[in-house]
Amino acid sequence: MYRILIVGVGQLGSRHLQGVLKVNLDLEVYLLDPNESSRKTAELRANEIVHSHTLHYLSDWSGIPGQVDICIIATSADIREKVVAELLHNISIRYLILEKVLFQEIKSYDRVGDLLKEKLVRTWVNHPKRTFQSFQSIMEKVSKVSSPPLFIISGNSWGIGCNGLHSIDTIAYLRKTRLSSLHTESLSSEVLQNKRPGFVEFEGTLMGCMEDKSTFLLRSMPGIRDQLSWYIDLGDSSIRIEEGGEQPVIQFFSKGKTEPLETEQYFPEFQSDLSKDLIYDLLQTGTCQLPDYSESSHNHQVFISSLLKFYNEIAGESTTILKIT
Repeated sequence: MYRILIVGVGQLGSRHLQGVLKVNLDLEVYLLDPNESSRKTAELRANEIVHSHTLHYLSDWSGIPGQVDICIIATSADIREKVVAELLHNISIRYLILEKVLFQEIKSYDRVGDLLKEKLVRTWVNHPKRTFQSFQSIMEKVSKVSSPPLFIISGNSWGIGCNGLHSIDTIAYLRKTRLSSLHTESLSSEVLQNKRPGFVEFEGTLMGCMEDKSTFLLRSMPGIRDQLSWYIDLGDSSIRIEEGGEQPVIQFFSKGKTEPLETEQYFPEFQSDLSKDLIYDLLQTGTCQLPDYSESSHNHQVFISSLLKFYNEIAGESTTILKIT
């Protein structure tokens, strides 16, 4: 029997749980959250899945066994470093999955990185779009273009602070590269309140460059929140991806043409299914398709540093903590 621990079982953590419960292996699942409402949410969503696994709903660390095969930490970013430290100092973990945004303070990244190395815990960050069939199908085409592409990712009120790293990680995957720099001058000077109390959000356009010289624009405009649209300029061709709407599609164009050469269906994938494959892969092969901590930590630090500097300038503050999650 394998032991799985999920720390933070609210909205996202309970979706991870649904995926875990779909795994066709013998599992004992520990669900840790001090918030009773979150535990009830997890229990309701667990009851939607037919399974034979053993579940333990816990409000503190005392009921967690000393050894766990896989831990998923799905807390908010403001407490994630504390949770990771508490976990690794008291429990032996084979594999660790961290939700993003990883941490709000730059110093946290090295502290946690050093702890992971000390405890010999293999760790990945949950940027799942690189595991989507739709993005994997275009990776070979995008990765082999010699001239650096331009990526434009746009939508309404989708949250650059909360979700921008998902798009950046997807670009990193498609081009086999890392984030180099960000430019914040086209972001809105109004800091927005995140839907989660105590956190902030950003709108406008965030411009960036990857280490392979690919460039991108992340655009989040005011309005009713909608799904993202991607435009990828490959020079002699382009790709459009509509993630939402009635017909999510991927379209391939020749340069200068308005009619697509080819149209494929875009397949949105949900955490309640993705976690099933994630857990199974880790338990059976010892690895998964997510970015590891080192790769993701680099992109996070460039992202946090740039947005923190922008936040301090427009808010007139000198904080070291960027309140995004």
